[in-house]
Order: sequence, then structure tokens, then C-alpha cells
Amino acid sequence: MNKRPVSGNSWLLAGAFALAALFLPWSASPLLSKPYIAITGVDADTDFPTIHVTVSITGNSRQKLDDLNEEHLYLYEDGYRVNYINVKKLSDRAEPVYLALAMDSSRSLRAKDMGKIKKTVAEFIDNLPPGTMVALYRFNDEVKLLSAFTGDRALLKKALEGLNTHGRRTQLLNSIFDSLELLGRVEGSRKAVVVFTDGMDEGSSIETGDIISIARERGVPVFFNYPGEKTAVHSLNRIARMTGGKTLAGMSGERVKRLQGWVFGSFSDLYDVRYKSALSNDGKPHLLEVRLKYDTLRDRDTRQIVLKRRLLDVSFPSLYQFLIILMVLLMLAILALLLVFFIRRGNRYFRPNAVPTFMPGVAPSREPRISRVIDEDLRSREIRDRVLTPQDPEYVYSKAWLVQKDGPEMGKKFPVFWEEISIGRDDENTIVVKDEAVSLKHVKIKEMKGAYYIFDLASDNGTFLNDNKLLRPKPLYDWDEIRIGRTLFIFRGSKIT
Repeated sequence: MNKRPVSGNSWLLAGAFALAALFLPWSASPLLSKPYIAITGVDADTDFPTIHVTVSITGNSRQKLDDLNEEHLYLYEDGYRVNYINVKKLSDRAEPVYLALAMDSSRSLRAKDMGKIKKTVAEFIDNLPPGTMVALYRFNDEVKLLSAFTGDRALLKKALEGLNTHGRRTQLLNSIFDSLELLGRVEGSRKAVVVFTDGMDEGSSIETGDIISIARERGVPVFFNYPGEKTAVHSLNRIARMTGGKTLAGMSGERVKRLQGWVFGSFSDLYDVRYKSALSNDGKPHLLEVRLKYDTLRDRDTRQIVLKRRLLDVSFPSLYQFLIILMVLLMLAILALLLVFFIRRGNRYFRPNAVPTFMPGVAPSREPRISRVIDEDLRSREIRDRVLTPQDPEYVYSKAWLVQKDGPEMGKKFPVFWEEISIGRDDENTIVVKDEAVSLKHVKIKEMKGAYYIFDLASDNGTFLNDNKLLRPKPLYDWDEIRIGRTLFIFRGSKIT
């Protein structure tokens, strides 16, 4: 058998793959739907040019970020890095933790699994840190609150006694909704929902997408613990992943500790990042970006800010600045005196018999051709320099449509008739896409003030606008490319002429 010789390029390619396999695990951070860093507030008015940026930072089960400081945060204004920042932790670890525990007690559970859940919940409560506030639910045909928020462990464990399986349905999603509503009534940011179940849901009146939206809006992660190894269902895994929680199969002492580590490691800490801005308060939008680099964690968040114009922005100059201003004023006074001197000197040679070009009470004359040219130039300037507003015909779209450039119905045109349309795999959407990589409700397009805006609906694989992942609503322009899953749309819009 003839052996094919190995070229130098093949060796280089193999070496490149080997290096990538070696360094990739250290360069990429773990995948989490909940961001590690998020800008929650910006105060640019109280003490400008000093700006205060409030950021929420979350670690993971391996890294708690307890020693985070100025070396781990990088701040940028309009793409330029700020050299000096001051980082101060705002949140206090003494802030109480609120946990809502939901227990499955439906007949879909086997008797031994019900026993495992009761034992695991009791063990979970025993190992909680002092001061943790816990509310306890059970769900089957209905959702029932067994105990409101309390730190009394004996009272919580007493509520577990006599709890047996019954009922024909399993309102699992309803129990998560009730837990989120209860957590919404208490102050603080350190909250979580923990569900002990076999993963079955029957008879709930709320959908998975609603649970994800509410939990993400309130910043509450949802965790699941299953009694067996193969009982987790896809929808519950999606809830955990999209809210910043996790799923854990199996119930034992070590797994309870691991679950508690995940729960308490998911809480965010607030930091105040203070710096002196180099921007001017010009009333224009500017892009603010904060980057986190902590060991292998990498994340960033951006916020658009507008620095308001100030009518009176008085600051007293230093002595050096005062001397500079005084010298400039003195030089201007000397120049003014010299100008007056030369003007008066020139008047000596003024010819009294010269015909003045301007006489009071007499309108100046213009040659007709020059006058016409001047008037036409003024009219053209008014047309060219006119500012378009949303009420102008040139601004507003008369009609819009989507063209499927790549996908199962390539070339098909979808007119946009309504103020709001939705796109997804579910039949209830305005535009139904038969693409398995597309979520049931993936994206929506909404008309606002004569323009069309695109919103991502917490989709699994994300929405990409012109090859950039859509992180917040953005306006659409003619010929924009929208990719969802493996399907590509072209946005077209014609304007009123």
C-alpha cells in the first residue's frame, strides 16, 4: 500500500488544532443565560464630570468573586478606555436570602420518590445558613402554600409531616408562578426558586415562555432537583438555563450540598464604579461599556447615556488658569487698541468727494441676474438643510415586508400589515417558520412612530441582525438581514414619496 506523504501545511494545520484544543477551555467562560455583569444604573447628573455606574456582578459555583477590585473591571467611553476608576461594593452579604421551595405531591410520583423528596427538603432546610427566609409550597391538582416566609426550621419541617401523594394532575408551572409572585412581594435581590419534582407537568394554566420572561425580568433563578437520573424534561431544563438556574438529578446528602452551593452562588452583588468622564455634556448619546475579566470569566455590558446640556456650568479656575485668562484678555485689549488706531489713521486719507455706497433711507440696488442667483441659492439651502422629523413623508414607511432569502420557503414574500407581528415555529405566530432551530415564539417586529423595531422573545438560539446578536430592541432599515435559526429574512420597506 502506498503511503501518502505528509506535507508541511498538514503538520502546521494539525499543530494549530492541537493549540486550539489546549487553550480553548481556558479562554471561554461557562455558558450561562444569566449574565456575569450587567449595568443596572448610571448617574451622570449629580456630580458631573464624575459619573457613577452601578453594576450587578454574579459569579458561578466555582468562582465567588469575593476579592473583585479595579484590576478586574475595564470601562470604556465611546470605545476609549478610562484609565482610572474606583470600585466600591454596595451590596451587603448580611442582606437576607429569600427561597421559595416547591414540592411535587402528585400521584405521578412513586411512593419511594415522594419519601426521597420529603427527606431531601428536610435536609435542605437543616443545612441553610442562619437568617435564610423560606416559603414552602406543595402542588398536585392545585398549588397550596404550606408556610409563608419564615426562618423557623422546626415550623417548616412540621409542615412536611403528613404530606402524601394525591390528585390526578401536576400543576408544576403554576407552582413556579406562585413562587415568583410571592418573592416579588419582598424587598432585596437575593432570591431563588427551588423545585423538587419528577419533571411532569399536567394541568398548568401558564406556559414555559411566561415563566422565563417573569423570572428574567425579576432576576430570580429557578433550580430543579429530580429524584431519578432520567426524569428531567426539556422544557424544565430550558427554564433553568434561561433564568440562570440549574437542574440536578438524584437526591442525597452530597447532592443537597451541591444544590445549595449553586443556589447561593447565583446571587448577584452590586458595585459602584466611579470615574471622571472625558465627555462633554453636549446632549448627544454616548456608548458606555463595562468589561469583566476575572480568572476565566469574561463578560461585558453596554449602556447608552445622554449627558444633559447645562445652562449654567460655572466652575472657578485655579490661579494658573486665572493668570492665563488675564494674559489672553490683555492681549485682546492691545489688539483692539491697535485696530482703533489704524482705523482712525486711515480716516485721514478718506476722500470727501467719494460717492458713498450706502445712504440712509435708500435701499441698495442689485443687478437683476445676481439677485436671482442669490435667491435660488437661499431656497436650495433651505431644502437641503431641512431636518427630517417622524412626521415628514420622507421618514415614514408606507409599507414594509419580509423576504425569505434562505430557509424552507426561500423567496417567499411576507407583507407586514399590522403594527406588531410575531415570527416563530408555533402556528399562532403571524409568520410560521418550519425550522427546528427556531423557537416557538422567536422574535417580533413592532411599528413605533413610523419606524419598525425588532425584539428577541428570549429565543433559544438567539436572533442575529446583520450578523450581530440582538441583545436589545433595535430599529430596522431597508435591506437589513434577520437570521433566526437556519432561516434568513431580508427586511424591505418603501417610503412615501
